[in-house]
Amino acid sequence: MKSPLLACTSGALVAACVLLGPGSAGAATHATHATHATHAKTPPQRTVLAVRGSGNASTHTFKISAASWHVGYAFQCITQSAFGFQVKRAHKTAAAHTVVGSGFAKSGTTNYKESGSYSIVVKSADHCEWLLRVTQPKT
Repeated sequence: MKSPLLACTSGALVAACVLLGPGSAGAATHATHATHATHAKTPPQRTVLAVRGSGNASTHTFKISAASWHVGYAFQCITQSAFGFQVKRAHKTAAAHTVVGSGFAKSGTTNYKESGSYSIVVKSADHCEWLLRVTQPKT
């Protein structure tokens, strides 16, 4: 049996994910997390990278031109598991930032303040589906 689909939206203002179950015909069956930031006005965002998968993976290198950018993420596991990701600066061995969690699900947004070239390394069990969306303000 295929696991439910987890759909997410993210940005500086809101990160939200909904679980779409089998037979739901696209209707949201469960809200897993929503976070509201205190920004009065958020500029329109441009998606730099959007990837989904399961298990361990690494993204290709992507370039950020803005001084402020965001990674929206969501993990959904069939059984309780540890999961997370590392944002790595290109040509550096140390992670710029690490997000970890455990359980059945976690979602949110992390904010960054430096332009440059980056990649993301995801660590999760094969039975954990995940989504990542990197955004920056439109220029």
